[in-house]
Amino acid sequence: MFGFFKNRRRQKLLAQPLPTTWREIIARNVAIYARLAPAERTRAEAALRVIASERRFVGCQGLLVTDEMKVTIAAQAALLLLGEEGYFFDRVSTVLLYPDKLVLPPAGLRPSAENEGFDERIALGVAYQQGELTLSWPDVLRGGRTADDGENVTLHELAHHLDGLDGAMGGSPPGLSAEQQDRFQRSINRELIQLRRDLTEGLPTVLLPGAAENGAELFAYGTEAFFERPHDLQRQYPRLFTGLRDFYKVDPRHWFPETPASSQVSVDEWDDEADADPATPDELPELDTADAYFTRGHEYFEIGRYDLAEADFNQVVRLSPDDQEAVVYRAESRFWSGEVEAALADAERACRLDPRDKAALRVRGICRIALEQDREGLADLAGALDTPSDDADGLYFRAMAYARLDQPQQAMPSLDRVIELDPEDPEAYDLRAECWEQLGNMGAAASDRARANELRAEGDE
Repeated sequence: MFGFFKNRRRQKLLAQPLPTTWREIIARNVAIYARLAPAERTRAEAALRVIASERRFVGCQGLLVTDEMKVTIAAQAALLLLGEEGYFFDRVSTVLLYPDKLVLPPAGLRPSAENEGFDERIALGVAYQQGELTLSWPDVLRGGRTADDGENVTLHELAHHLDGLDGAMGGSPPGLSAEQQDRFQRSINRELIQLRRDLTEGLPTVLLPGAAENGAELFAYGTEAFFERPHDLQRQYPRLFTGLRDFYKVDPRHWFPETPASSQVSVDEWDDEADADPATPDELPELDTADAYFTRGHEYFEIGRYDLAEADFNQVVRLSPDDQEAVVYRAESRFWSGEVEAALADAERACRLDPRDKAALRVRGICRIALEQDREGLADLAGALDTPSDDADGLYFRAMAYARLDQPQQAMPSLDRVIELDPEDPEAYDLRAECWEQLGNMGAAASDRARANELRAEGDE
């Protein structure tokens, strides 16, 4: 019923001509519209009408919301929807506008009296997972009035919103095919490494330094560059450009003058393996300092290239033998590469360097359990895992040890938490099935085994 009335209201709204005053606002405040093709401008104007009319705009700190504010923000938001059908930022509950930059409490929490004075940060905008969007009005204007500087806070925060529609702002937005999703995630990981290298080496980059923080920020800053400096983004980070083009279903390059052909890369013909990570550790370029090796090793560790990560951490330990954090990372890299005994030796070394370090205790505990030293491993994990814990790997190995010690009741809470953290982990379902069998509940065991088999079959498709 409500969907019917919404559609009728939108049809009536879109049947009316765009007010002349709105066109004047767009011409004054959203410079990129002058570059759109006629069909694109028509689509954008339709989207902006819905956004400006349906979204709730609230002025803060005495700021009075005007039509100019609504239209300016809605027009910029509409750019992200040029290739979209049916979504008009419906899950943006409120747009909060401030008369200046925002002073934020730690970790993106909402401003409140309790948060005042604790590591305050200055920001141009914030997108909250709950749907609220907070923007500095002067910075909205600044971003909209310049079409080609790659800096637009409205695009940035709405990109975060789109990224979070699947429940997590992680830089891997929903709506792509499985093949595109896999390619996009690999692109984000590799381009993040490349961007960090570029920044470390002081090379010019189309992306602002904040993009190097994580995948979510790379997606948001990349969106700014994609819509305002597409040629530069395509040339410097072609995989990221391709992923954003697949997601937004638009190619902004035709909005801007062509750059010299000799300096461009053909995205459609981009060889994904041509600039891939080294195939073997022997192909890694040499670096100058232990810190540089640590940074690169950590980046490879994060994307699962444990062989390359181990090679870099080897260099860190060679240059700085007492770098306990590097020893811990090398231990875990070796563990996930299957070198469990070597990993345990590193974990022992790390624990000698800092006996109270939870990360060292954790990796030693996991290694011990993998080598069936269950009681010793459980003792390590007891000192390493928080309560409650979000460490799925640590919880899984703790449950494994309890199961082998014929203590399924103690294993169950850990396995339940692992499955809560990752509902598509077949190994966790298998291990829980074993525990159910030890407890005599064959029906629950059969259900968990069936779910594990389903997940494996889905993974093989």
